[in-house]
Amino acid sequence: MVCPVCRETKYRRVEWFNPQWQAHSPIVMGHQGGDFDRCKACYYNIGQHAPCRSVPRRDDATAIALAKELKRLGRPLASGPPGSASVVEEFLASWMSHPTLVETFHGSGAVETTCPTDPKQTETRDGRSLFDPTNKVYEKCFWLLWPNLVGTRKHVNLGNVIESVLGVREQAVKQRHFLQEDEAVNSLCKRLGEFVNVAYHFIMYTESREDPVRSWVEFVHRLQVPDVD
Repeated sequence: MVCPVCRETKYRRVEWFNPQWQAHSPIVMGHQGGDFDRCKACYYNIGQHAPCRSVPRRDDATAIALAKELKRLGRPLASGPPGSASVVEEFLASWMSHPTLVETFHGSGAVETTCPTDPKQTETRDGRSLFDPTNKVYEKCFWLLWPNLVGTRKHVNLGNVIESVLGVREQAVKQRHFLQEDEAVNSLCKRLGEFVNVAYHFIMYTESREDPVRSWVEFVHRLQVPDVD
C-alpha cells in the first residue's frame, strides 16, 4: 500500500496498523480503534520521517511540568537510593530472570489512553482504549526508572519487559482471570501505565523520540531541577 503522507509503498504488515492491513487500505476512518490515514513511520515521526535536531528541544513551562510529573509518578516505581533497590525494582529483577514470563505476556501489554489526542489502537473487554507507544518510549522509561537493571539490553528487550508487566493485567481482563481484581497487579500496572503515558506525551511534545537515551535522561533530569514541589 502507498502511504498518503510520505508517498512510499510499504509492503510489510509491520509498517501498518492492524485495521489498515485488514482493510487493505491506508485510510481507515471510524474504526473502533481510531482513525488511520498514514503508515506507522509517519504516524510516529520515526526513521527518515523523524524531525531533524536542527533546533533545541522544547524546554518551556509545559516541558518542565511534564518532567516534574514524571518525577512524581516515578517515585513509587524507581530505583532506591545508591546501594539499595526499591520493592518494584526487586520484583522487576526477578521478573526479568524468567524470560518465559516476558515472552508470554509482552504481546498483550499496552498503555491506556488518557486524553483525546492519544492513539486509540485497541479496545479492551472492559471498555478501555489502549495504544503502543513503541519500544523507544519504553526504553527511555526503563532508563529513567531502573538504570541499574539495563545492562546490555537493547531497546526492544527493555520494551518487551515493560510490555510484559502491563500485559499480565490485560491478559487477565481478556480471559476473565481472577488476577484482574488483584490489588497489587492493578496498582503496579496502573502506576506504570500512567508513567509511560506521561513519558510519551513528554517525548512527543519535546520532539525527543529519536534522541540517544542517555542524553534524553540527562535532559529530563535537568528540567526536574530545581524541585519545588
